[in-house]
Amino acid sequence: MSSYIIVVAIFLVTCGGVYAITEVMAQRSRRVRDRLSNITGGFTYGAAGVLEPMEDAAPVSRSMFSSAGGDVLPTVSAYLQGSSLGRDLRMAMHRAGVKLRPAEFVGICIASVIGMAMIGLFLTSRIWMCLIMGAIGYAVPVVMLKMKQNKRRNEFDGQLPDALTLISSSLRTGYSFTSSCEMIITEMPAPISEEFAWARGEAQLGVPMEQALGRMVERVNSYDLDLAVTAVSIQVQVGGNLAEILDTIAKTIRERVRIKGEIDSLTAEGKLSGWIVFLLPVVLGLFLNLRDPNYFKPMFNDPLGPTLIIITLVLQFAGGLIIKKMVAIDV
Repeated sequence: MSSYIIVVAIFLVTCGGVYAITEVMAQRSRRVRDRLSNITGGFTYGAAGVLEPMEDAAPVSRSMFSSAGGDVLPTVSAYLQGSSLGRDLRMAMHRAGVKLRPAEFVGICIASVIGMAMIGLFLTSRIWMCLIMGAIGYAVPVVMLKMKQNKRRNEFDGQLPDALTLISSSLRTGYSFTSSCEMIITEMPAPISEEFAWARGEAQLGVPMEQALGRMVERVNSYDLDLAVTAVSIQVQVGGNLAEILDTIAKTIRERVRIKGEIDSLTAEGKLSGWIVFLLPVVLGLFLNLRDPNYFKPMFNDPLGPTLIIITLVLQFAGGLIIKKMVAIDV
């Protein structure tokens, strides 16, 4: 047990050293940001490449990438402010529709890693189980964030044909393209209304509407939206009947959604089988180890045992990727 106490002590000392270095860098970054805020009036260039309020600005003018309320991790926020990691995390939070600051998500990941690692250590008293549980603790919030991103993008793609039809009908009745986008903001639910409201805000700051729509494509990361925005940009440059073009794109998107639904229903059994085949050995191994800690002891004592385990995990991961590729069909 003394070796585990030493490991925990080393871990705590390392965390303290990292925190001290982070605190020094954050104080320097905070001073620079305060001077920049005095010059720019509290605005900075955000992830979309346009001016947006700084994260520590007044609540009424916060960026939609920030959460409401006070920042619970100001030191980490100051360290991430202006860095590429901070911009990527803000974009990821926005794509998922999660009202968290990047520092808060980092804090959740760290707490999850430490908590799961401590659970593995106290249940089995083995370092390798501690590392596995820590990796699981890191993967859980990341996977959940990816799932929320996919869910929000699918919701956006499902609303896009109706939005294009609404724009097309508005254009035929004499409205301008900007006024048609205003109708999406007022008549349609989130997330599509939020994205068009964000694009309208950029246009009000002086960004061309085509460029604001292009940045919306970058934020949403939707192939269907990219197709629609490309058509709008081409129509602005060369002319044409935009209403008819949008109707055609909306019909194409609806057909893609229908075909994709049919493919998902046909491949659902294969996806479920892949998950079962991939997770069953791992879950069964963890269960047997928790039930009888000496069950895998002969394998670990044998010199060839760890090598066989590593080879098994690699083959298991490769098999999961192959099954995923087999059932993934792009439409």
